[in-house]
Amino acid sequence: MLKNLHAAEIQHGQCFYYNTTVLFFSRNLADHYFHTCVTCAIYKGLDKVTVLDRKDFNRDIVESIDEAVLYLKQHLKVRYVFDGSPARREIPEIPYEALREAVINAVVHRDYFEKGANVMIEIFDDRVDITSPGGLPKGLNVEDFGKVSLLRNPNIANLMQRIDYIEKMGTGVMRMQKLLAEAGLEPLKYEFSGFVRAVFQRDKVTEQATEQATEQATEQVGEDKLLAILEFCFIARSREEIQAFLGLKHREHFRVEILAPLLKAGLLVPTIPDKPNSPKQKYIAVKVSGKK
Repeated sequence: MLKNLHAAEIQHGQCFYYNTTVLFFSRNLADHYFHTCVTCAIYKGLDKVTVLDRKDFNRDIVESIDEAVLYLKQHLKVRYVFDGSPARREIPEIPYEALREAVINAVVHRDYFEKGANVMIEIFDDRVDITSPGGLPKGLNVEDFGKVSLLRNPNIANLMQRIDYIEKMGTGVMRMQKLLAEAGLEPLKYEFSGFVRAVFQRDKVTEQATEQATEQATEQVGEDKLLAILEFCFIARSREEIQAFLGLKHREHFRVEILAPLLKAGLLVPTIPDKPNSPKQKYIAVKVSGKK
């Protein structure tokens, strides 16, 4: 089977495994290679100075991709939209499909002979950087990048195509740009050196405003009470339900001192935004930076 997958060959009756076999089918890649790790990190501010969180994934390259994408989902902002359908719709600040495509590209097309570096996925206040060791493959110019497909690791690419992770058509970059444009975001930028770096821009102004509003809401409501409300309102709740949960009877006090600050901070959103005084109005917590 491995021979048919171009992951091994038979010589003189013996099976010799390619590196592709180890990358895809190891129970734990870290037992064999360290440089195959995918590192995810969050930094404070705009520079690589203060590390707030770090995770390393190195079991097999497919699981590393999945875990890295999940990490991004857990730590980037999400807003909720209510369009009349029974379920709320999640709108991530950066389309998940674009992030997933960039992570897959970084893992599939990296230079695995470069053992001094690994794929890095880094979240800053203003951007997300996804960096892959190795420059462009020999024969691929910057002008042709994103337009043609030239594989550095054809065996890896073939197996990734078999599990529907890639298409091998050179369409990934254009697809990411289209997703970002449809979301109203800045175009994806690439930087080329001995590495290939994809740079997704975040809305820094919105991020700062959210942090300031959250700090103000925390001061007004109190941190313990705020966290309890957000956890309680992971499911949409009415004003009466939230008041009862907090044990408060005075409606105006609740509205001014608790509900208003949370709405202003964007930590709670109404389920019927165009009818704020509707008797059917409910409020639901917004997930920000991986928190509910």
